[in-house]
Amino acid sequence: MQSSRKTGRSPVAPYLALLLLSAAMLSVYTVNLRTFFHLMHNAMHLSESPFALDQSGRVVRSVTPEGKAGGLQPGDIVESINGHPYSGFQQILTTLRNSAPGTALVVGIRRSNLLPYAVKIQLAPTGKVPTTRVIWAIALSLRVLLPSFCLLLGFWVVLAKPFDLNAWALFFIFAYFGVVMNSGRPHLSFWPQMLYLGFIDFLVVAAFIGIMLFGLNFPHRSSLDKRFPWIKWAVMLPLAGLRAYVIVAKYALYYHLDLLRRIGIWDRAIYRIEVALEVLCILLFFAGLISNMRRAPTKDAHRRLHVLYTGSAVGLLGLLLLFAIDNYTSGHLRHLLPFWLVMVLILIPLLFPITLAYVVLVQRAMDVRILLRQGTKYAFARGTLWVLQFAFIAAVTYRLARVLHEPRISPNDIFVLLVLGLIVLALRYHVARFISTWLDRKFFREAYSTEQLLSELAGEVRSFTETRPLLETVTERISRTLHVDRIAVLLNQGGSYQLRQAVGIEPARTVLLPENSSAIRHLLHSHAPARLYNDDPEAWLMLASKPERDALQQLSAELLLPLPGRKEMVGVMVLGPKRSEEPYSHADLQLLQTVAAQTGLAIENTELATKLREESAQRERMNREIEIAREVQERLFPQAMPTIPGGSCAGHCRPAQGVSGDYYDFIALTSGRIGIAVGDVSGKGISAALVMASLRAALHGITLSGSQNNSLDLPTLIQHINRLVHDSSTPSRYATFFFGEYDPHTQLLRYVNAGHNPPVVVRPKPSVRDGCRPEDCETLRLDVGGTVVGLFDNPPYDTGSILLRAGDVLVAFTDGVSEAMNAHDEEWGEEKIIEAMCASRMLPADKILENIFAAADAFTQNAPQNDDMTLAVLARTAPTTPRA
Repeated sequence: MQSSRKTGRSPVAPYLALLLLSAAMLSVYTVNLRTFFHLMHNAMHLSESPFALDQSGRVVRSVTPEGKAGGLQPGDIVESINGHPYSGFQQILTTLRNSAPGTALVVGIRRSNLLPYAVKIQLAPTGKVPTTRVIWAIALSLRVLLPSFCLLLGFWVVLAKPFDLNAWALFFIFAYFGVVMNSGRPHLSFWPQMLYLGFIDFLVVAAFIGIMLFGLNFPHRSSLDKRFPWIKWAVMLPLAGLRAYVIVAKYALYYHLDLLRRIGIWDRAIYRIEVALEVLCILLFFAGLISNMRRAPTKDAHRRLHVLYTGSAVGLLGLLLLFAIDNYTSGHLRHLLPFWLVMVLILIPLLFPITLAYVVLVQRAMDVRILLRQGTKYAFARGTLWVLQFAFIAAVTYRLARVLHEPRISPNDIFVLLVLGLIVLALRYHVARFISTWLDRKFFREAYSTEQLLSELAGEVRSFTETRPLLETVTERISRTLHVDRIAVLLNQGGSYQLRQAVGIEPARTVLLPENSSAIRHLLHSHAPARLYNDDPEAWLMLASKPERDALQQLSAELLLPLPGRKEMVGVMVLGPKRSEEPYSHADLQLLQTVAAQTGLAIENTELATKLREESAQRERMNREIEIAREVQERLFPQAMPTIPGGSCAGHCRPAQGVSGDYYDFIALTSGRIGIAVGDVSGKGISAALVMASLRAALHGITLSGSQNNSLDLPTLIQHINRLVHDSSTPSRYATFFFGEYDPHTQLLRYVNAGHNPPVVVRPKPSVRDGCRPEDCETLRLDVGGTVVGLFDNPPYDTGSILLRAGDVLVAFTDGVSEAMNAHDEEWGEEKIIEAMCASRMLPADKILENIFAAADAFTQNAPQNDDMTLAVLARTAPTTPRA
């Protein structure tokens, strides 16, 4: 709604006028509501006037059945009411208000040339039956909800544009439907009554003038008003003057009939002139609309005016029809017409303010055919079909009831029931859809709702999980809806926006827009669509480089639509010209932005889903590779334990991840000797496992070649291991390592500890033979050796030795066992390992191993561990105690 002209130079004047008008309007509206609720609550206790008078205020124009029964006839002249000389209509209202239904009203009349005489009329209530909930709901909607909506809409329009002539015109039009059409006959004292009637008359003339001015100036000043600006003044000034006369005449009609008699010689002529001027206001309204429709600057403006013209024609003609019938029946519509017809006559004029509200509030008006299509579809294809379904269900129920009461059921009855049931199912599932589609194709072949199609598309894009189908659907739907033959989508990839989807375009070469291009920078800065006018280019297009302009020309770009993501622009949609060569309207841009916002987020989601699928596939491959590595590593650990005379051995590695950096081994050497190895490579996972595998290979090679004849040179062996790890791994990579050589014949264990947790030897105290408590055992730690392997070039190492006695238990472990944590971040500790060893020292090595792991698990209570847990156990068989 564009501004036509300012209502005044002072910025305070419109708001002051609105404040005064609002106070008066709300006062009148409150009086109307009070009168309405009083009438609805007391419909059976208030008396109805048995007759209606003409404009002279004395001559009976029509009578009710009660008046006719009392002897009153049209044409009678009222002389007195209940014996008091008749002075005006207010006297009748006061008498009726003070008389209960059923009492007699004595009316003195004069008929033709007869002498005056009185008739006695039995008064009837205003409501023939008590007010039902349905009547309450209808009355509440017509007298409260719709007027409230009209008033609020009028206030909102003026507050939004207080200097706009069209806004004030709408204000008075909505005030007419919110106040005037709901005015009644309230019980007020003289001055409030006159102010009430005067303000109602003011709103009437203001509404008709507002209708005329709105038609001449919406959405801009019409050519008719420009050519003949005096016409509106020739209508407004006489209409305002005549309304002033009407106010005086209304005072005389209510309170002073003698005054009405003195001025009444002009009354009929003035009334006809006023009606003619009001009709002329309506004709000028339509003339202005037609003039503006012919020169509408955009299709949206033409559609808006067309909707306004159609709705106004029906609504205002209905209003004139309502006034004509009400005037003909002298206000007794409900006595002469059916209730449903009265409701139709009242509802039809409401189409006018509803149409005004539609063209003012909506941002893009739909074509009248589309509005009719939607209304017909839902009213006919839905409502009518539900009625038909209900009718057939009722028929089936009735027929079934009759069949059940019959002593015998005939095949004809069963056939009829089946046919009726099939008809109900057909109406429910097939006919409704068929009729809806037939209506569209038969009557509205060329009408379509762009808003509905693009809104549905905005919802659909969220369901895609792959980028290509998403882009295909979006481009195809926009192309079909807006009739755009050429559409391209460029997505951000590696610092430039590259072509990913095209409709109607076959580029000769790769099309891309760098991130620093003028078009991309403009879209990132504006966050809005950019139109391209090559004949009148904007600044950003003039700054574009030649390759950029060539790329845009190759895409036939007429509109650049950014596709925003959550944090950055994920792409650009390039739209070519429409087939009609019309420019993209503001409404088109708003709809496209909605689709673009959803599409941008959907592209991010699909790209993320694709990335997650790739990462998931990669994780599956890695998990499979780790599983293979774990299986390989399991094969590197001893598959069978060597036999040890006078003892047993066992070992196990529990990795924290798929593969472990821990190492244990029992190596069978020459002369029955056994090599015992435990190591812990720094780090975890594949890299640590690879170092462990290299260490294991080197150890096996050295021990097998170095122990052919003599005992191993343990320091030299560890130095070889150190050099291998040092040379084949990163500077930060190292390993703690323990290696021992045990000779079962001599029970001597020679070892080197290269920075590893000292293995523990538990043996019974001399005075105790079968005790399994910690205090019954002695504890020895094997800590002789040197530093870790792999960290330094050539460190020295020393050899330690210990004689293992019968009943001794040797346990070598990694720090993952001693540092096992429970849920409270408490460490298990070496003392707990020793307790478990003492408690199990009488058992074979494999049972000792199981008991230590079980004790650790009982402490951790399945809390996740961050380090590998490895144990190697060597147990000397305890001597048996001879029986007594």
